[in-house]
Amino acid sequence: MIRLGGITWILTYNCNLACGHCFFDTAAGGPYLDPALVDRVLGDCPGLDGMYFQHLSGGEIFLDEERLFAVLGRIRHHYQRTIGLSTNGFWGDSDKRASATVARLVAAGVTGISV
Repeated sequence: MIRLGGITWILTYNCNLACGHCFFDTAAGGPYLDPALVDRVLGDCPGLDGMYFQHLSGGEIFLDEERLFAVLGRIRHHYQRTIGLSTNGFWGDSDKRASATVARLVAAGVTGISV
């Protein structure tokens, strides 16, 4: 049996930037991950208690904040340990917005942010 250390969820390939170092084809666009997929995967995942992390990444996951928080809610429903995410941080354009977003992430169970 394979023991997974964690899952990285690629939520979208859409992005507001076109960074030369990015390994995603963010110009491709496409749909955002359906939160129901989280239930299907984590609901049937043996060994979930042995995982160390869940990570959310993609193009820019904050382009659809409501979908992002829906996915976070579904992950937190099944998983109570480390949840991290990757973002380019465009939403931190003011102290007020950055503080509100970080507070909302913490309330949703996020324990780490990679910018």
